[in-house]
Amino acid sequence: PENATLVNLIIFDANGNVLKTLVNETKSVGDYEIVFNGLDLSNGVYFYQVNIGNVVGTKKMIKME
Repeated sequence: PENATLVNLIIFDANGNVLKTLVNETKSVGDYEIVFNGLDLSNGVYFYQVNIGNVVGTKKMIKME
C-alpha cells in the first residue's frame, strides 16, 4: 500500500535482551492500538522501542504489582 512502512514494537529488559516483539509488519499510515500483557514479567524496569522506517523511539516503563 502507498504510505506503508515497516513498523516494529519491541519490549526488552534493562540488559538489552529482547523479551517480546509485539509488532513486526508493514503498516499503513494511521492510528493503532496494541494490547500488551506483561503478567509473565517480574517487577522491574523494562523498555519498549518503536521503529517506524528510519525513526526510532525508546521509552522506559516500570512494572509494579
